[in-house]
Amino acid sequence: MKNKKIQKSRKSRKKGQFFFDVISLNNKGQIVIPAKVRKEMNLKNKSRLLLLSNKKEAIVLIKVKAFAERIKKLEKLTKKIKLT
Repeated sequence: MKNKKIQKSRKSRKKGQFFFDVISLNNKGQIVIPAKVRKEMNLKNKSRLLLLSNKKEAIVLIKVKAFAERIKKLEKLTKKIKLT
């Protein structure tokens, strides 16, 4: 029953919304990013991703370039409002 709900949510997903899926680790500790996500995010072989974790419950992957751009924007904002 749960698999049907997951499949339905994938089909009804609109562009720009979050993607939810259940994935598993293989025996080498690797995961596979679903093809739809790789295509939508333009991830190719050797794409660089930053892994963020709270050590217990969550793992987040973000493109290194996108993360660096966000950091630059935050630096500009902190300078603008004189936090640094």
